[in-house]
Amino acid sequence: MRNQREKIKFSLFSRCLRFELRVFFVGLILVFGLAVLVGCQRKAEKKARIPSLNFENRVQCLISQPSVIRLLLLGSDSRSEIIEGRSDSIILVQLDNEKKRISLVSFPRDSRVLIPGYGYDKINSAMALGGPELAKKTLENFTGLSIDYYVVTTFIGFKRIISELGGVSIVLDKPINDRWAKAYLPAGQRRLNASEALAFARARHLEGGDLTRAFHQQQILKALFLEHSQDKSWGKLLFYLPVIFKNCETNLKPWETFLLLRSASEVRPSSFEHLVLKGRTGSRGGVSYVFLNEKFQKDVFDRLKQRKSLSDLVNQ
Repeated sequence: MRNQREKIKFSLFSRCLRFELRVFFVGLILVFGLAVLVGCQRKAEKKARIPSLNFENRVQCLISQPSVIRLLLLGSDSRSEIIEGRSDSIILVQLDNEKKRISLVSFPRDSRVLIPGYGYDKINSAMALGGPELAKKTLENFTGLSIDYYVVTTFIGFKRIISELGGVSIVLDKPINDRWAKAYLPAGQRRLNASEALAFARARHLEGGDLTRAFHQQQILKALFLEHSQDKSWGKLLFYLPVIFKNCETNLKPWETFLLLRSASEVRPSSFEHLVLKGRTGSRGGVSYVFLNEKFQKDVFDRLKQRKSLSDLVNQ
């Protein structure tokens, strides 16, 4: 009888011990698994460099954005993914948050301007000499306007953007045949793929030369605006962030880019205006330049500074 009681006690003790050991090992596995998951998550976030948008902390920024934001768009002539070389495309964008208006001003790439620290040269040389920061400073000195941000892309980056957006629709008044840019486009409405859009943006062996090319670049931007700006959903706006940050170099932060896109989506198509600065071709010191029309450029910059529409100047 005594032996039987001892056996029962031993059996109960063994069961309790096995149960406690199971609980211990299960808990140990859970703790270890949690540590591994946290470590993997941190490693993945570090590797992917996923930016934090902190929307809860930025709600007030959406309300208190500056009344006017200026952005410099630069298209590098680099054939690689590296941002380097000269800027073939130079476009100043002014977004007026209060008047709900977007104004684009293009600068011919051969415009003769004063580049800080280097003297007079073609405006597209500023980026080659000092990157987008020097290009931004050059434009600020030349226009008398403060510029908040810059965005730069290359030929490859531009093509990727157009491809990820599904192409762009353009209406051409006349056919384009530029064998240097490999641009062969018939007149009429056409949906351009990435290669065609790049060729269209680069074509300059046409009537008007570089001024016509600058106008083509504005046509592409306006077409993209008309196609994509009317969807104000956060999901759609968030879709554009990786498109921009994968293919461009910019001093914009992700949350600033989101708010900028959100503000742009509030602009009506009729309030999207654009023009190319006028000038004449000539040479100085054996170098060919575009000498900008001083009166016209002063009118343009004064209107931007005073937050007036450029519509009266477009057809001048």
